[in-house]
Amino acid sequence: MTIPASMPAKVAYIGDGVTVNFPVPFMYFANTDGTKQIKVVLADANGENEVVKVENTDFTITAAGGTNGTLTMNVAPPANYKLTIAYNIPIEQLVDWEEFGRLPSESIEKAFDKVTAILKQLYEVLGRCIQVPISSNEQPNDVFQRFQDQMAELITSANAAIAAAQASADNASASALEAYNYAESVKFGFHREAIAAGDWQAAGDVYKIFFPDVGIISAVYRTTLSGAERMANVDIQDNGTGVTLVAQQPFAGYCLIADAQNAQFVYHQRSASSRWVIQHDLGKYPTVQCLRDDGVVMVGTVKHNSMNNLHIDFTEDLSGIAVLS
Repeated sequence: MTIPASMPAKVAYIGDGVTVNFPVPFMYFANTDGTKQIKVVLADANGENEVVKVENTDFTITAAGGTNGTLTMNVAPPANYKLTIAYNIPIEQLVDWEEFGRLPSESIEKAFDKVTAILKQLYEVLGRCIQVPISSNEQPNDVFQRFQDQMAELITSANAAIAAAQASADNASASALEAYNYAESVKFGFHREAIAAGDWQAAGDVYKIFFPDVGIISAVYRTTLSGAERMANVDIQDNGTGVTLVAQQPFAGYCLIADAQNAQFVYHQRSASSRWVIQHDLGKYPTVQCLRDDGVVMVGTVKHNSMNNLHIDFTEDLSGIAVLS
């Protein structure tokens, strides 16, 4: 038979989970064991994870030698999976014509058909390869190497951009923290002093840090492994020349050191309660700012019972500190 230029070397179908019969629009040949010289591949919806199917195990196909054959899958390809049927002809010539013998036209035509099919098979494979223009001074390997170099440059540029963005974000975060700490100092009358785990000094069965020339430490916070901040359970001792912190174990975090001109009294509410009663003895009606254990500002209703006593009511049980000034 003839093999026109329009006859393909492969065909692909998209599965629907139901269809099992698929037309084969090209002439194919048989091996000596009867199996067909084709390759059947099933891939997922992305065209990846290819699985080569085996004749008489995964599929059957009508006899070789003509066009418009039919391949029947034992199991329908899943929906959106891609089934590809292509030539898989070994490049060989097994017909031996005797010198001065008969030249049967059928076998000669079949041999030419097979050669033409092999050329189509190679042409299909070449169509999936890197190619360069016919007048190009480059070889495909040169194109591939140039592509690799460009990809490496893009990756380097992308990593540099990511690093610059991260540095910018870190700087912005540091600036925001600095601005927050400044606002915290101005509004509430105290500033943060960092504490490192190595700052603690062993003193018997406890650990201590001494802050000289400090009037009031209003609260101490520890930093957890997850980065969260929690009020630490420490003993704050004022010895006249400074303040000593006493803890059972060393930890990293920070303390709030009050400005004696602004924060004249700091009250600690360690057990959660909806009402805090504060005996401050300041001899005035001070302004009040409240902070939760995690440093978040709280809003409560302040009632001055006298110039030396007040209480604060909240809508829920809370613990934390109140800064009176």
